[in-house]
Amino acid sequence: MFITHYSHRSLIYPFLQKNKPHTTITVLSAFLYCSTNAFIQSCSLMILHKYDSDWFQHPTTILGTVLWGFGFFTNLYSDYQLRNLRKPGETGYKIPQGQFSQDLSSLCIPLVYAELSLL
Repeated sequence: MFITHYSHRSLIYPFLQKNKPHTTITVLSAFLYCSTNAFIQSCSLMILHKYDSDWFQHPTTILGTVLWGFGFFTNLYSDYQLRNLRKPGETGYKIPQGQFSQDLSSLCIPLVYAELSLL
């Protein structure tokens, strides 16, 4: 899960941005930060904590995996909507419209939820 999220956030996401040139140093910095963060969290979860032999089948693990999946796909969808708010050459402020933003004034709340659920 860490590898999926951090690979997307540091390697794929920057190249999906429209009209935003990214330098190599920006991409490398994002990759270094995300890799370091993932390594530290993974070490904490895998080395410092002791788990029972059936931890993978525990209801909290299953629920956490489902919530992570929902958060990850919400994150992808929110990023997609934010990238496609403006047409090429268009400027100005746009208010997101769509599935998650109908009841909310922006995509910030689902995007923040998605990012938090991926931790």
